[in-house]
Amino acid sequence: MVLVAILMTALVGFTGIGIDASRLYLMRVQLQTTADAAAIAAIVEVNDKRPTNATAVAVSYAPKNLVERNTPSITAGGVEPGTWNYATNTFTPLASWTDPALAAVRVTATYPGAYTFARVFGVTTKTVTAQAVGAVGFVSTTSCLRPWAVSYQTLLDALYPPAGTKNPTYNLTAQDIQTLSGMSSPANLVTLLNGTTNQLTNGNIAQVQTNTPWNGNNAYRDAITGCSNMPIGPGTILNGDPGAGSGQTANAVKQLCGVNGNGNNPFNCNVQVKLAMWDQNNGLSGANLTVRVKYVGVFTVTRFDPGTGPGSPDQIIGYFNTMASSGAFSATPGPVTGAIALVQ
Repeated sequence: MVLVAILMTALVGFTGIGIDASRLYLMRVQLQTTADAAAIAAIVEVNDKRPTNATAVAVSYAPKNLVERNTPSITAGGVEPGTWNYATNTFTPLASWTDPALAAVRVTATYPGAYTFARVFGVTTKTVTAQAVGAVGFVSTTSCLRPWAVSYQTLLDALYPPAGTKNPTYNLTAQDIQTLSGMSSPANLVTLLNGTTNQLTNGNIAQVQTNTPWNGNNAYRDAITGCSNMPIGPGTILNGDPGAGSGQTANAVKQLCGVNGNGNNPFNCNVQVKLAMWDQNNGLSGANLTVRVKYVGVFTVTRFDPGTGPGSPDQIIGYFNTMASSGAFSATPGPVTGAIALVQ
């Protein structure tokens, strides 16, 4: 009995350590979210030419991202200005927020994790730490953009109902991007109309050329099921598709979604696609259309309803998910777009 009692004590103790280790892992995951959000918020301030606001903004994100329902700690000293080397993936601190070389922010978040079962061994607390680095980068290309452009106003209306609350001059904030990453509920579903008329109405898709060379229907179909080869980002001017899709959309989206058969019936899907979000256009259609890209966004397609006849557009149903910045990042401005990135 004495031996059993000794062994039970050890068994309970080690079981407790395992439980506490699991709790610490969860704390670490939650704290990493805090650090990530703060780093993104801080680098947005740097990117928007307000570097001296970065510290206060990063610190303000601690109570917005709790750990075990408690507020973690981000101090002013835990928010560091610096540079980021994309070749070696290293952060170098700078002495001043007004240094012309400033292009990255490192945030350190901490949380006093308390042990429960491990107290039997005299261990009471452990400080959990998480770090994140946000950097200003530049991309020379955005890959796999579908040949569709959607009004940026449509995304703003999904973010800020009722429709028209924000206009296209509004720039997305770090909080907006964080909100987009969680917009997957049925309440956030958006129906995009893909037809040959009224392409520039908010909520409708304009077919645009995302490959070069562009050889009509084949290029449009291939751009839905494959990847674009044009460098596309904020400020890019996209030309309209001369054939406006010409009935190629449904079969191509079936292939994209991995759907076989179904004739002309609606079908469900679960595929994320990159779309151009335009803020300005020339008001024309077909081959004469031009739109200016404001952002490249991600849209999760959940359902496709083919049009039932002339004048009845295809419906692409889903939700806006986040913003896209893909391609090779570098610290050197490229010809297309600047972006912010969570790099560590």
